[in-house]
Amino acid sequence: MKSPKETEFIDNIKNKYCLNEWKEDIFGIGDDCAYIKRNNIVVTSDILTENVHFDLSFISPYVLGQKSALVNISDVVSMGAEPKYAFVSLGYNNHSFDFLDKLYRGMSYEFKKAGALILGGDTVRSENLVINITLVGESDSPIFRQGAKPGDSIIVSNYCGLSHAGFDLLSKYKSDYPREYQSLAEAHLCPKVSVDLGLKLKESCLINSMMDISDGIAKDLKTLCRASGVGASLELNDFLISPELEKFCRKENKDVYTYMLSNFEDYSLLMTCKRGSEMEVLEIISFCGFHPSIIGKITDEKTIKVTLRGEDYPMPLTWEHF
Repeated sequence: MKSPKETEFIDNIKNKYCLNEWKEDIFGIGDDCAYIKRNNIVVTSDILTENVHFDLSFISPYVLGQKSALVNISDVVSMGAEPKYAFVSLGYNNHSFDFLDKLYRGMSYEFKKAGALILGGDTVRSENLVINITLVGESDSPIFRQGAKPGDSIIVSNYCGLSHAGFDLLSKYKSDYPREYQSLAEAHLCPKVSVDLGLKLKESCLINSMMDISDGIAKDLKTLCRASGVGASLELNDFLISPELEKFCRKENKDVYTYMLSNFEDYSLLMTCKRGSEMEVLEIISFCGFHPSIIGKITDEKTIKVTLRGEDYPMPLTWEHF
């Protein structure tokens, strides 16, 4: 029997098993984090599995620990919340004490930097390494996905496609990749996530909707639009392109725009704001050390149209777990 796609499985859980009788106080499946209003807390949980999310032939245990923490911190940041408490569960088999210690040291470093503490978790024997983290954060007014409105401008907080290109680079060259592409490798191995940026965007009261980019704009924008009941129009010529990504694509004969649309695991922020507030939003993002772009606008057509210099551009295939 064929396994359901990720979206089909999530929709089934949401429609059958969510606590709808508490919907005035709890906002659950369908956002980066669940939000429990009465306690002002957000909660997220992510699983990383060996040979699906990471390859130990080109990532060290310390950096893997950093990335494991950062993908959860990103979910909390994308709702304008502050990370507070982490619970780490681990499945492993024949991994040395030194390996596991370095893994936790990497996690601990990123959680402490973000203001969060590891409070507990669980361990189990597993054929492959499996890392599951639940992270609790705090916010009195989180930013959700479903706030996008027709006419809103669409903004990304950083260059798109670096992590995807970094994955291809590392898959081909392993740790011996050309150092001229350092930023691509680093974007995949240890994404840049800023708690300060999420808080500043929330405090600005300029953002109508927001989420992090984990599966790529081609998929994540569709998710945001679906949650908001809207559509979108993107112009690829408006994306700010990383010089290193352009150079990599020329050398490897790759399409730079495909990377930018299927930019899985960038963990940058995808957001919308009211038309007229874009420059203020860009200033906040740039001040935090990122490279933002205004890439399109929200429409009421409930479809996503992508153009390159006004000509239609096909959407690439999107990441699916199943």
